[in-house]
Amino acid sequence: MRGPVALWLIALPAIAACRIDLDHHEYSDADVTLGSARVCVVSNPPAASCTAAVGHMELSWIQTNILTPKCALSDSCHTNVHPQDDLDLSTAAKSYTLLVNATSQLDTSRKLVVPGDVNASLLSAMIGVIKPSEATPPMDALPKGLNGAVVGTMPYNAQTMCCEKADAISAWITAGALNN
Repeated sequence: MRGPVALWLIALPAIAACRIDLDHHEYSDADVTLGSARVCVVSNPPAASCTAAVGHMELSWIQTNILTPKCALSDSCHTNVHPQDDLDLSTAAKSYTLLVNATSQLDTSRKLVVPGDVNASLLSAMIGVIKPSEATPPMDALPKGLNGAVVGTMPYNAQTMCCEKADAISAWITAGALNN
């Protein structure tokens, strides 16, 4: 019996380390149909761009450091050329207009960003800040794309963003999703 207790004492700090900042945990998004999603990636050591995100909650910073390079970099995603699901995130002005209090085209019963409410913001589930089951109201899974395909967490077909960047977006929403 001493072995399992010792393992728990060793594992407990590692588990606690994954529960950073806004009580995020890391888990697999391999089965989005069951409502599970990876919240964020904890890298060791953290990338400089992730460390730089700590303490930010301004849309201008989020646009320059997260949305533009992660979401609006190629013609196949959320650019002004061919915006996926009609969501053009190529500038802060467009991101603000098309995200804040905007009805999702993928789930018309939800808003993409509800100022002050991370769990009611579909963007939070789409980028993996919360599990679909933690959304308000809870979801069984992330919505499918307009083409009917399973989308999964964003950015699509890429590594989920680091916890620090996810926390910056979450902090922006919590602070009222200001156009700053």
